[in-house]
Amino acid sequence: MRLIIFSTLVLLIAFTSCDKTLEQKEYKLPFIELNQCTDTTIEGQTIQFCFDSVYDSRGPLNMECFWAGEATVKLSLRIGTSQKQSFKLSTLNSSPAFKNDTTISGYKIKLLSVSPYPGDKSNSPYKVELSVTH
Repeated sequence: MRLIIFSTLVLLIAFTSCDKTLEQKEYKLPFIELNQCTDTTIEGQTIQFCFDSVYDSRGPLNMECFWAGEATVKLSLRIGTSQKQSFKLSTLNSSPAFKNDTTISGYKIKLLSVSPYPGDKSNSPYKVELSVTH
């Protein structure tokens, strides 16, 4: 009887101490230019990301400003053949209005950067850099 109780206790401890969290993998996407889309495959699923628009109130390069400003980008996402879902991300992460990440259908999408910075003389189009965790 003691052996059964001891065995049950050992098994109970073994199962409750297991790490049950699934390991999530982060994927860094290539830059996406304004008004462009890119397709990527994550774990066998084709996902399309589109960079639809940008609102940029960041201060110019090499300028000290009272408030750094922020850039908000409107993106859309299509998983497989589903309908596109639009969402906005910000370079700030300070309130519900300014979030730099969101989760859609189990994919956590994070805004890593928006370039160029205002005042950049390169004349290159706006680009976003994203990461996706699944």
